[in-house]
Amino acid sequence: MKDIKLGSLSRDVMHILFVIIVMATVIYATALSGTYIAPYANAETGRELRQGDRLTITDGSWSQEFIVLSPEKTNTRKPGVFLLRNDYSDTTEFNYEDADLESANEWENSKAQQWCTDYYRAMPESVRNSVIGVKTVETESGFKWAGVNNIDGTRSGRDKDKDKVFFLSYIEYDSYRDGAKITPAGKWFLRSPYACGDLKVYVCVVTEDGSIHDFGTSWPAVLGARPAFNIEPSLADSCSVCRHGDIVNWVVNGSGAAEHNSGSPSYVWSVDNRTCTGSAICRNCGAEMSETAQASSSVVNNATVTGQGEIRYTASFTNDAFTTQTKTVKTALTEVKNKKLPKITHKKPAVRKKAVNVKWKKLSKKDRNKVSGIEIMVSTDKKFRKNLIIRTAKKTSASYKVKGLQAGKKYWVKVRTYKQKSDVLYVGRWSKTFRVKTR
Repeated sequence: MKDIKLGSLSRDVMHILFVIIVMATVIYATALSGTYIAPYANAETGRELRQGDRLTITDGSWSQEFIVLSPEKTNTRKPGVFLLRNDYSDTTEFNYEDADLESANEWENSKAQQWCTDYYRAMPESVRNSVIGVKTVETESGFKWAGVNNIDGTRSGRDKDKDKVFFLSYIEYDSYRDGAKITPAGKWFLRSPYACGDLKVYVCVVTEDGSIHDFGTSWPAVLGARPAFNIEPSLADSCSVCRHGDIVNWVVNGSGAAEHNSGSPSYVWSVDNRTCTGSAICRNCGAEMSETAQASSSVVNNATVTGQGEIRYTASFTNDAFTTQTKTVKTALTEVKNKKLPKITHKKPAVRKKAVNVKWKKLSKKDRNKVSGIEIMVSTDKKFRKNLIIRTAKKTSASYKVKGLQAGKKYWVKVRTYKQKSDVLYVGRWSKTFRVKTR
């Protein structure tokens, strides 16, 4: 048989060989290690939660923030939400007094395990009841200390509270730290030896820069404690979302969704008052909330020739963070000049005490049908810019007495016809202006 050189193989054959090699490697590794938790290559998107989101769980005075390591799967790949506390405000020992013994790295019956048990017991009942207990099988396989870090949160009896809460293993931390954006938090314990180190007898520690190291006897005996646990998806489903940039903050409590704490929202009306935009910043998560609501309008008072009207605008929001807003706006008739309206023939006014009797020629029936009424304007300024007094008279009248003037004061008077249609005021030409002086 003629030898076939590798270089002469087709691309399809080379691809098939590559797939076979990879599959064989995975099968072999699985056979050696039992249950293997594959690392997350990319951020997961879950139903609503995403890997790397921040989840604040509150119940009464108990409130803590967690990082969503996985929004859909527990650390044993079962349905659930896998969480890690976002800081380490608490500290603990591991098994420091036995640091030079092989048992120093064992999770079972360690001080670290007891710390996690106490943490679980201190949780509010509503949160504790949502925790999923899981059991791992040789999660750190491939070296001498394969089984020292396994957890079993499915136990009953006096050990029923054990391992409901736990520290991350080396492989769990290494699998989730990039996708979940695990924030550095000083030095804190993992629950397993460093798989790549030479001193496998020592437990694993994450340092300030996020790198992994063997625990050194020269370090302080007490290091950070960052609890991890799995919760039922239903608890996360009940939370209220506050998406803010790439990271999402969620707020949940045992009885369901916790509403945003919107503080004191601000509201801005559009120029035409047809919309109102409410804005607020959630005090729970710092996320910005905004909603633009369409406004309805109702007339409070109609505008007239002699005075302004009022329109009230009302905007109702669907987001409970915002309250219904109202705004009252002054209105005036839109004035439009119309030379076709009849012009008033103004007669010299009759002066009275603190009054003036304005007179004009009565409109004919034909002209009266063209107008709504007669407007009288009086002012102390001959250009009618200040101290204006506006009155209206019936279109059938021929005079109007303007009262309430100052005694011995000069006034200028003029008259015109008008026609009002809805909010538009059509006005005719002004009559001749007369100057009078009151008594």
